[in-house]
Amino acid sequence: LLHSYCLAHAAQREVAAEKTTALLPCQQVAPLRYFADAGLVVASTPRYFALCGLKKGGVLSAFDKPTTSIVYEDAGYVAEYGGNRARRWSSAVLGLTVEAESAGAEVHSESRFGLVPRPVLTPGKFLLLRFLNLTLFHSVTFAALVRRMIIASLITGRRVGRLSHHRRLTFHDDRIVVHDRISGGDRGISSLWRPRTFTAVHMGSARYFHPRDLVELPEPRLADATRQLATVGWVELGFTVPFGDGDHTAVVDSRGSSL
Repeated sequence: LLHSYCLAHAAQREVAAEKTTALLPCQQVAPLRYFADAGLVVASTPRYFALCGLKKGGVLSAFDKPTTSIVYEDAGYVAEYGGNRARRWSSAVLGLTVEAESAGAEVHSESRFGLVPRPVLTPGKFLLLRFLNLTLFHSVTFAALVRRMIIASLITGRRVGRLSHHRRLTFHDDRIVVHDRISGGDRGISSLWRPRTFTAVHMGSARYFHPRDLVELPEPRLADATRQLATVGWVELGFTVPFGDGDHTAVVDSRGSSL
């Protein structure tokens, strides 16, 4: 990250030398913007600044402007199927979004759950890798072939699951209203939750620490929703992220219960 930090520092010095007063996007008040190619939605009101990734199932981060603190963050939904070798499926796998649209202050996305690879480097795999480094990997062609296979398995490969996720977000001046519908469930599902952060594909360079990680935010385990999804096959969830003069960090569901 050093190169990016150096560029940012150089740009900051240029701005200081020019004595400009340009505001960052998060400091401005502007209409809702939708960048269709990237699938990003940017909302900036007098009360909050929010980012939504429609191409990753509508993942959401929202910040309170007066306090410049993070208020809400979620990485979509993660479903786990039980058994001796539990598998996890995420609604935030890039490339599995079927539909993403923006209309006024409302946006929505339709995505499929994808399998989350969870590789573990065992002693046997490690010894095999070292053996290949000393022998067959001296062949550029063979090494490139194995590298493509590993990339396809851990990063670019997509295994689509049965679950689908529809998210609709409405951006008001002082709150964000979220409505989710998950369908395609069966009795094999054992757990469903909405994590604050989650890595849906294997990343060798990820999960860097940021001070905002120390801020406690809701990350609910949805036991009732899990049971309904397993028995009925679908579940609807709704919640509101308010930004007011009081406790703006309280995220409430559609029934008025705090999450």
